[in-house]
Amino acid sequence: MPNDQVAFTNLTVLIAEDRSFMIELVRGVLRQNGCREVLVAENGVKAIDKFEEGMVDLLICDINMEPLNGLQLLAAIRSGLTDAPVDLPIIMLTGHTEDPMIEASQILKANGFLGKPVSAMDLTTEIARVLTSNDPFEAPPVDKEAALQAIEAARVQLREEERAMGLDVSGDGETDAASEAQAEAAEQGWIDVNDVQIGHVLAEDVVSGKGQKLLSAGTALDNKQVELLQRDAGKLGVSTVRVRS
Repeated sequence: MPNDQVAFTNLTVLIAEDRSFMIELVRGVLRQNGCREVLVAENGVKAIDKFEEGMVDLLICDINMEPLNGLQLLAAIRSGLTDAPVDLPIIMLTGHTEDPMIEASQILKANGFLGKPVSAMDLTTEIARVLTSNDPFEAPPVDKEAALQAIEAARVQLREEERAMGLDVSGDGETDAASEAQAEAAEQGWIDVNDVQIGHVLAEDVVSGKGQKLLSAGTALDNKQVELLQRDAGKLGVSTVRVRS
């Protein structure tokens, strides 16, 4: 067994990330290294909810997600506003590797930092380094009131977004016409471009609003093609595609 794999055994890891192809990449690396359980949260609010469900040993967190971005989530954890331990090992991911991002992560005591695109080898190495580190933890200076306000504002934003999408956020089990239409579309294989995953097969051609063909029916999507769709489809007028798993 490789030395790196020892650090993964019996771990529960939470991925806080809003891009499906990155989720699949990170999840694949974790599973290849024998990780016991991999949890996923699409934003900081849902990550906090995951902490309430059970113990997490490592957080791999995107900085640029909404509502409640990675730095706000990091501040909430380090200030004790979540059910996660304040010294939870945390690795930050971002496509923006400017010094201010790195500095902000370091101030909030992130244990690791990786710039996107992330390779499987770099991710494996960084996870192993973080989990085997003996560096003492010192709680960072965090404005706890500001962190709490950020969480509350993010929860309000998330509820508003869910209502706009026709999701039931009242807890009474009612759904409206929009959510029913979404469910019917999903049953027929139509999904949002941002929900496309590696391994999906296009059920029909993906054509832009101007008639430009992006990908042909029958294409088995790999990481590069998923990234193409999610990066370019929006500006080309494509919001949903039809796929089969």
